[in-house]
Amino acid sequence: MKNFLLAFLLFLLWAFFALWFHNTVSHKNCDSCKIGFLFNCDSISKTGEEVEKAKKNVTTENVKTAFSITDIDGNSIFNFPNKFIINSKDGTVNIPDAITGFKDSIYYYLNKNQTKELLLRAKYLSTEVMGSNNWGMSRTEFLKNILIKYGINGDKIITEAIESDYKYDVNGTNSDAITILFRDISEERVANIEAGITNKTLYSNFGEAEFKPDRTLQGYTIELKNYLQKYTGKTVTITGHTDNIGDATGNQKLGLQRANQVKTYLASQGIASEILSATSKGETAPVATNDTDEGRSLNRRIEIIVN
Repeated sequence: MKNFLLAFLLFLLWAFFALWFHNTVSHKNCDSCKIGFLFNCDSISKTGEEVEKAKKNVTTENVKTAFSITDIDGNSIFNFPNKFIINSKDGTVNIPDAITGFKDSIYYYLNKNQTKELLLRAKYLSTEVMGSNNWGMSRTEFLKNILIKYGINGDKIITEAIESDYKYDVNGTNSDAITILFRDISEERVANIEAGITNKTLYSNFGEAEFKPDRTLQGYTIELKNYLQKYTGKTVTITGHTDNIGDATGNQKLGLQRANQVKTYLASQGIASEILSATSKGETAPVATNDTDEGRSLNRRIEIIVN
């Protein structure tokens, strides 16, 4: 009996120690586990430094919003960690590396929302006026040209300059002068935009050996498809043009090849092939001189007419 009591006492001591050890260790791991699940961690074996960093991230923003592209009511659609910066020397706009993705955001938003347009606003001082122009308008046109080069339809970009009273900092810069927002296209402007869709000129890398639809062609295809769904019974004529490098017969064939490439792409995107036709004018209808690289690049083009 005495041996039994001694053994039982030892068992109780061992059980108490085991329970204390388990509670202490599991409690420490529990804090790590909570943080780990909060951040979708794959393991609870975080180091103390990682746990403290995770805790800090719970109460602070990883990326602070400095600039927002909004709708007409001021609701944020896209947020960015930096602002556009103007300067006191000219009408250009500095775009920090952290927000260069604004082009991509605008491009895909307008493609997805065909009834929307983009409004660019920029402030200017009364001293920043040059004849009929001002630096506010120069700043909006600067941004508009960047967006057009990226592949966005310029007909869907409106620019406004607002005279304001603001100050430049010691570096001659200001980061509160640019506003970008989306709004509905007015009925008055729909006709202008649709006119551009029915008479389009494209320069989609047609000088390259391999055809690759660029963002301009991709965005235009979405607009054209939307237009053809709205106005049934239309036909689309695609005409290829070249510069005068090489012989006329070869350029005629090259123009037709490029037109057929665009036709094939349009059909692949859901536009009925039976309403598409491809033709070529080769080098016979230049819009610029063929004596310069710039002129020749303008002559290498595709014209699309919707009737």
